[in-house]
Amino acid sequence: MKKSSILLPCLLLAISIYAFLRSEQASLFTGQKEWFVLVALIGLAFLYQGKKEADSTHFFAGSLMTAIAVYFILKKQLFIHIDDFTAIVLIFGVTLLFKSFREKQYQLESLLLIAIALYLYFYRQITGWLQTMKLETVYIGTYWPFALAAVSLFLLLIKRK
Repeated sequence: MKKSSILLPCLLLAISIYAFLRSEQASLFTGQKEWFVLVALIGLAFLYQGKKEADSTHFFAGSLMTAIAVYFILKKQLFIHIDDFTAIVLIFGVTLLFKSFREKQYQLESLLLIAIALYLYFYRQITGWLQTMKLETVYIGTYWPFALAAVSLFLLLIKRK
């Protein structure tokens, strides 16, 4: 007999809690009507599902959603100086790194995502340093996404063992 999943009741509970917060019947915290509160609640539902049933896929999705939502909830207090794009890439990398500790895979991918996020975060300092060495940095800022896409396509198209 197949064991029934607890994901559906958890998702319905998360949605009902968010609907209650949006109705403004109670003011628990500022920003309780924002979209990222719903993402946090759904992420917590996936985290609970993943932990309860030892499902790493649900646990990864839940931790990723919850981390992104926590970033947006605490952004004005703690993360004023970081760009959203950089923060989300870093969150993906760190979440994937934690998954790699459990499953012994995706270490390289997670470290590359973290390295890209660090590059994005320190971009001004890196280009300033390169300019002191009399190197042109206009092309780096303009074309790095295309170079990254080219490397990605190359890796997708090469033959796998």
